Amino acid sequence: MKKLLIGLGILAVLVGGSYAALAMFLSPERIKNTVLPTISDVLGRDVGINGDISISLFPTFGLKLEKLYVANPADLKGNMLEVEKATVAVAVLPLLKKELEIREFTLIEPKLSAVITKDGTANWTFEGLEGTTPTAEAGATEATPTELPLADLRINSIAIKDGTITYQDRMAGTSMNFTKANFSIKMPTLDATADIEGSALMDGQKLKGTLKLETPYRLMHGEEASLKLDASTPYADIIAEANLVYTAETTRPVFRADLTQINLAGDGFSTSGVGEFGIVWGNTRPEITANLNLGFLEVDSANVPSAAEGQAAPATATAEPIEWSNERIDFSGLNAFDAQASLKIDQIKADGRLIGPLNVALTVVDRRLVIALKRFDIFDGQTTGEVVLNTRTDIPSASIETHLTGLQIERALPDEAEPYGASGTIASHTKLTTKGHSVKAFVNNLNGVVDLTATQVGATKFDLEKTAELHLGALGPVVTKNVSDKTIAAIKQKLTTMAFSTVFKNGNGQTVIKFEGPVLAQGGEGIVNLPAADISLRMNPLLKANETRDIVLPFYIEGPLNAPEFKPDQDGITREVARQAARIGAQKLLGKALKKGDGKLGILGNILQDASNLQADETQTEGEADANAQQDPNPVKDLKKAFGSLLGK
Repeated sequence: MKKLLIGLGILAVLVGGSYAALAMFLSPERIKNTVLPTISDVLGRDVGINGDISISLFPTFGLKLEKLYVANPADLKGNMLEVEKATVAVAVLPLLKKELEIREFTLIEPKLSAVITKDGTANWTFEGLEGTTPTAEAGATEATPTELPLADLRINSIAIKDGTITYQDRMAGTSMNFTKANFSIKMPTLDATADIEGSALMDGQKLKGTLKLETPYRLMHGEEASLKLDASTPYADIIAEANLVYTAETTRPVFRADLTQINLAGDGFSTSGVGEFGIVWGNTRPEITANLNLGFLEVDSANVPSAAEGQAAPATATAEPIEWSNERIDFSGLNAFDAQASLKIDQIKADGRLIGPLNVALTVVDRRLVIALKRFDIFDGQTTGEVVLNTRTDIPSASIETHLTGLQIERALPDEAEPYGASGTIASHTKLTTKGHSVKAFVNNLNGVVDLTATQVGATKFDLEKTAELHLGALGPVVTKNVSDKTIAAIKQKLTTMAFSTVFKNGNGQTVIKFEGPVLAQGGEGIVNLPAADISLRMNPLLKANETRDIVLPFYIEGPLNAPEFKPDQDGITREVARQAARIGAQKLLGKALKKGDGKLGILGNILQDASNLQADETQTEGEADANAQQDPNPVKDLKKAFGSLLGK
């Protein structure tokens, strides 16, 4: 008994002495004068407290801080982190049994500002911690999982209240803002379920979610633990179930998540499937694997909210020229990890029409990104391709190659497609290369070819009036009044071939368009100038009225790439009328008529308007037209007959 009392006395002295020493070490003055400066030296940042500090030692070790801050790097103003109040409370006695019981850990009104500067530096990179991460030694072998340093962990409450997070990528010019962020964790024991809840406003739009992790003890000992996620975001509602495994090896920690179920549903789309995600640490870069297999994806653009419902409106084409950015692109992210990822979708229902399957693979290895479109079936056609971005060299380079065969035009066009509507089959091939440090450099260094060929093309809805107005402007109605139903029916006959080819050299694309068929022929050519972001094409559509007669109505497609205009070739149309008049012996009469007007287009309009009122005899021959011209020298009257006969009226 005496020995027991002596032992208890010694224990009381040791515990009391320890608490006395702890109280002296953790006084508010010592924290401000010694602890915070030491942390500042370690982080390479100013860390301080502008408010009060209070400490409790038993039965919980408690610490309350007011107005805690962590400064930004010297080249950025303000603080990276500010916390209005922080409270920590840990039970003392469980520590003697290697048990950690967090009674409370609360951050009230924390404000985190995450910034990537224009030179690519992140403000969450601490100078004092650089180079402190241990790496695997050469020849090291994989070790068994490390033992958990704690026998148990109990969390009564970990919470963030009314937090704010701002993210700015000044290189890319993007930002995100999270406000009213609230977050909580509760876990009675490691063998129980950890309940995590959170909510916030992301750029003013609400997101919230709950996560349940069953038996965290198993996960912390390298065994499988199950997870359930139920989240709502501005873009989609997510329900997922997964089995998690984390192996804390000394050289290569491994985390793996097997998604046994994932359901995604948002405005205008829904899908479900399975997948997997894994990450391995310990090498030069983390190795990430991610695979997602979706059985069916339904997309309905009619249900996507409009700008009036609070969503951003899609960008519309304007007459303003496109300006390519000369800002240096940050490719450093490709050096942060290596990755193998894939996306497979069995079938896609887009606005009521079925396409798919889709199979895409992504690979990142040593700063080289490859996106391989292994298969995409679309409207009876099949597409394959590959995009490669290589940043290993001093000047980053990129290439793209795609192949499309068998696409059915009629199935691809939306039901409301106007004014054409078409049938036929399309095949295409693209092979392009470029290099540079900016979007502007990529455009200026673009070289390669884009080819497209359509066969057996036919018009299924051909609206001549709208087509003529689109191509010829004010002359459209004049021309359409002189085209017979027989001619319109002929236009709908299938073209044998329609081909489009652009060869790019340093961003300038020499474009050639050709089409050939029983009724339509010829084509056009011109330049697609990517550096200047404009287009200039001259089209020469030739309409074969019969074996001996044809009409060419040339027009231009020109202007900025995002808003080109169709303009009639006034000189070309005038020459075409003269050519047709010459064919029936009325060239001199046309010359006299042109001398009477104020301008070429005005004269042509008057001539065509007069011709539109003519009901000529379809059996009139060119010889009869010549005879009539000699008998009656009235130029307008003869042009009425000539033009009316030409158009089959």
